[in-house]
Amino acid sequence: MNSKVCMCLVLVSWVTGFFHALMHAMMTAKLPFCGSKLVKHFFCDVKPVLSLACADTSLNEELLNKVTGTLGTTSLILTLLFYLLIGKFLIKIRTSEGKKRAFSTCSAHLTAVSLQYGTAMFIYMRPATQDSLNQERAIAVIFTVMTPFLNPIIYTLRNKDMKKAVNKLLGRPIM
Repeated sequence: MNSKVCMCLVLVSWVTGFFHALMHAMMTAKLPFCGSKLVKHFFCDVKPVLSLACADTSLNEELLNKVTGTLGTTSLILTLLFYLLIGKFLIKIRTSEGKKRAFSTCSAHLTAVSLQYGTAMFIYMRPATQDSLNQERAIAVIFTVMTPFLNPIIYTLRNKDMKKAVNKLLGRPIM
């Protein structure tokens, strides 16, 4: 990894995210909205906004599912591919302590990735129902609140000083 590759990765993710959001914003802006303009969600996501439209939103929903699904699946496949490559190199580590540390780092990241992708796939890859917006609100809490909240905990529990502090606080060993 060098700075040029890093900049390319950052640029590709920013440009992709910008145009993905722009596409949904432009498609949603063309819809007529009547009645309540209150989004019954705790953040402004595309799906709840589409439910407020008083016109056919099938094209918007199809784009949302196909484009978001493609981007999400592509990033998941790339993440898994890179973890397979990382795993291939981890197996070659000679010392058990080295393997333990490397797998500890990877397992912490995979836990966070699983939380993020698991909840997103639950929301976007299931059929819509009457209760789906209520369920989506509950699941959205996990990937917008719980995952960022748990990330520092997931990563710091690997830290020896953090383990000592938690053990001291609880008065018993946790790990």
